Amino acid sequence: MGTIYQAKCPCGFKQIDLLQGYGIKQRDISYELYQCEECHMLVNYELSQQADSLFKPVHCPECKAGLIRLADNLEQHPYPCPECKQLTLTLTSVGLWD
Repeated sequence: MGTIYQAKCPCGFKQIDLLQGYGIKQRDISYELYQCEECHMLVNYELSQQADSLFKPVHCPECKAGLIRLADNLEQHPYPCPECKQLTLTLTSVGLWD
C-alpha cells in the first residue's frame, strides 16, 4: 500500500497529494518523491517495473534542473521550501492510497 504525504512550511507553503510507494491494484507502478535541486519543487515520479524506466533522466517539470530522490524516512527530515527556500519544509503522512 502506498502513502499520501502533505508538505507544509511555516511560511505558508502547502502541497498535498504527494504519493509514494505501490498501490494494491497497480503493483507494476510505483511512485517516488523527488525534489528539484534548483527550485526545490516537489515532484511525484512514476516508476514502472520495466527496467528501462529506471534509467530515464529525471528532470524538474518547472525549471528542468535535476531531481533528487527523497529519503525513505520522509517525516524525519526538514527539506528546502520551494517558496521561501529555507530548510523548514516538513512532510507528514496523511493517508494511504491503493
